[in-house]
Amino acid sequence: MEDQGAAHCQFVIVDDNAQLRYLVAVLTAHEPNLELLGEAGDGRSGIELLETLERSHRPLPNIVVLDLDMPSQEGCETAREIRARWPELRIVVWTAHDPGTALTRVGIDDAIYIKKGAPHKLMRELQRC
Repeated sequence: MEDQGAAHCQFVIVDDNAQLRYLVAVLTAHEPNLELLGEAGDGRSGIELLETLERSHRPLPNIVVLDLDMPSQEGCETAREIRARWPELRIVVWTAHDPGTALTRVGIDDAIYIKKGAPHKLMRELQRC
């Protein structure tokens, strides 16, 4: 039986690995309280996705799932730009880096850091939305 009182979490994923983006889409597709609003393969495209949602008056996501190492605009710079422009968005850094190293690189204290080898932890974080 579905929990009618559960929060609805909308999120985007920004990662240059298309297979990982697909994995997240598949893992969340049948979760009634999770909605993937879009995906991007690099930081610049991720910012453009958020701008497009904003311009079209569509809801912004609750969470941005963000890789650190990407072409075009790397994740640290992207995270700082997201924080500056949309401070209400939660950032989940999904990275192969050690969380301590990632925290130092990104410099955003309230971001959540999850290792890429643990998709179940990412799912748990999205469910907490």
